[in-house]
Amino acid sequence: MALWRNRDLEDILGGKLEQGVITEAGLRKLVEAIPVESEFVEYKSCDEFKKPPKTEFKQERGKDVSAPANGRGAILIYGIEDDKKFSVVEERMKPFDGEADAHKLIEQFRIDIRQFVAPTPLFDMFAVEASTGGFYLVLVVPPSAGAPHAVTAGPGKERQTFSYFVRATGETHIRTLGEHEVADRYSVRHRRQEDRARHAATVWSEGRAELTAYSGALVWLAVAVVPDVPVDGQLTTQVRDEIKAWDNPQTFPDSILGRRESARDYPFPAPGKMVYTDLGQDQRTGTKIPKAAGSYRELHADGSTYAALMLANGGEGGQDVVLDPDDLIDAIASLVIHTLDWTVERSGRWGNATVQIGLVVGENSRAMSPSVRLATSGGVSVHGLRHARDGKVATTLADLASLHTMQDKLRVAYSAALPILQGFGVIQPAWLTEDGEIRDWGLIQEFRPTALTWATDRGVGVDDSEL
Repeated sequence: MALWRNRDLEDILGGKLEQGVITEAGLRKLVEAIPVESEFVEYKSCDEFKKPPKTEFKQERGKDVSAPANGRGAILIYGIEDDKKFSVVEERMKPFDGEADAHKLIEQFRIDIRQFVAPTPLFDMFAVEASTGGFYLVLVVPPSAGAPHAVTAGPGKERQTFSYFVRATGETHIRTLGEHEVADRYSVRHRRQEDRARHAATVWSEGRAELTAYSGALVWLAVAVVPDVPVDGQLTTQVRDEIKAWDNPQTFPDSILGRRESARDYPFPAPGKMVYTDLGQDQRTGTKIPKAAGSYRELHADGSTYAALMLANGGEGGQDVVLDPDDLIDAIASLVIHTLDWTVERSGRWGNATVQIGLVVGENSRAMSPSVRLATSGGVSVHGLRHARDGKVATTLADLASLHTMQDKLRVAYSAALPILQGFGVIQPAWLTEDGEIRDWGLIQEFRPTALTWATDRGVGVDDSEL
């Protein structure tokens, strides 16, 4: 998945800024469309990698990476000459020859950045095949939530010096940040943390309000995911179409145990998001209106997500609501997988995301919310466990850059499940491990074949150990 989204560059290159999507033809179109280096595009000669391994050259690499990380991001391409040397596009396309080792070049580049930039910014670097048999190296640097990043004197230096650079807005050159600008960026780093917390609280509260908008002691499990650095949050017709195009092939919920059917929900536009829910009848007017029933989802334009599954109906009698722990774990996994998938798709695979999870319990006609307890799948109460009530929301972090496989997402699901289960007095999920594997021993026989097939189909490991 792409670390950084830039719509203008994607339109030129023909897709996201990631390996396997960018091609030599796309790079050629980029040079034709943006012949002169800009704030977001820089062309570099292969000769940059022929320079001796001196400190000043490694610091120059650090400058090339830290500047866009401190600014608004950029893409750098090694293997395309500067326009000052050549004016014809084909003459500027001078990739590495086939004898060069792309993996070794990238590895050394990453080592240099790690040694000479603090804190180390996140970036992606990959090779793009050339028709001549060689390759280009593409460096994608997103704007960093951890800015400012400094170029240092290097490892082992007794006296460290720090230099801060940024790509000048609307210009082609890199400039040094002034002292007040450095101070301001440190302040922004802290403010971003507060802004993220407020935004996460807003996403959660607005989603929760939709689940409790109508009377009924319904018990929901909800998950909200908010990326550290969201993209543009305006819902345009283009964004609406992108959301719908992404969602159409999705299976929600993707039940590991096969206990839930795919939701038959409908998309409705709302401020900054598309809401996926059912159509219910308005008791006052008799007309059909969007109404959360069985499942509810919000896919935000900025990459945030809110999703919920109904676990039980408390009815009007005031009795405790009994939840099946296997169904609860299955719902947690389904919600975490789906919400993370949208966040990564929309905002890119970089930085952290705040993951919130909690039970949402509605009120019956007497304005009372039932307590919730766990039972075994056979319906017998689990001895010595606590009852839980609505209101407790747990928070964990997900490293988006580490979410490459389904098992990676299940690791996040495990972390999200812990506070929910421990709220009832259960230490951990019976059939989901810390490593994101399916624990064979914890599965009851009824759902075991389905769960193991699900794991095999999605490349998820199976753990044969006991709890």
